[in-house]
Amino acid sequence: MEATNWLEKKEIGTGDTTKTVQMAIMCLQHILSSDFKGSDLEVGVIEGTGRFKTLGEDEIEAHLTAISDQDI
Repeated sequence: MEATNWLEKKEIGTGDTTKTVQMAIMCLQHILSSDFKGSDLEVGVIEGTGRFKTLGEDEIEAHLTAISDQDI
C-alpha cells in the first residue's frame, strides 16, 4: 500500500526500461528507508523481444549511481 501511494505521487509515463528500473529502485529505497548496493538487489526486466533478463550487479550499480546523481 505504501509503495502504491508513493508511486501514485510520481509522474510515471511510458518511459524506457532505464527509467522504469530506476523508479522501482527509488520506490524500494523510499519504502524501506535504505540505500542499496548492487549486491543487495536482484532486478529482472522483460526486453522488447519478450525475453526475461536479469541485470548484473554492475548494471544495478550503474542505476544506483544515476539515482544518486539525480538527488544532487
